[in-house]
Amino acid sequence: MQVGVDGFKKRWVAIAITDSAFREARIFPTFGELMTGYANARVIGVDMPIALVEKGDREADQAARDFLKGQSSSVFNAPPRPVLATKDYTEAQEISRRISGKGISKQSFAIVPKIIEVGEFIGDERIHEVHPEVSFRLLNGGKQLGRKKTWGGLKARIGC
Repeated sequence: MQVGVDGFKKRWVAIAITDSAFREARIFPTFGELMTGYANARVIGVDMPIALVEKGDREADQAARDFLKGQSSSVFNAPPRPVLATKDYTEAQEISRRISGKGISKQSFAIVPKIIEVGEFIGDERIHEVHPEVSFRLLNGGKQLGRKKTWGGLKARIGC
């Protein structure tokens, strides 16, 4: 069984497939409970930055941007690791600017608690960071899809 995972609000959603077919969708209050619920999964793909850097940009983010030419705005920079120590956006901005020369988006800061949760399972070799737009483009033969918020873009993703 393979599981795709994403965080939302204060929970996690998991979609499990077996033999390339949908098996189930489940909601979990914590990443730890999700990991327990899928103890037998072979692969767990998480739409969340996993390997953070102390400063600068992650190679994974740049590689995703390079691959997604024309849609690279769907990749936002993961926060540098020291930002995980604060719960204040203004302080996170200061830390990021001091060590990396640039701030972080509110979107990046908003997922810090989720990054911390996943970080507790870093040694689990089943966990892999995934980027949905990279996956969809690969499934589409490397060709760009329409924007995900349009009917044509949504239809193309469903067809992948």
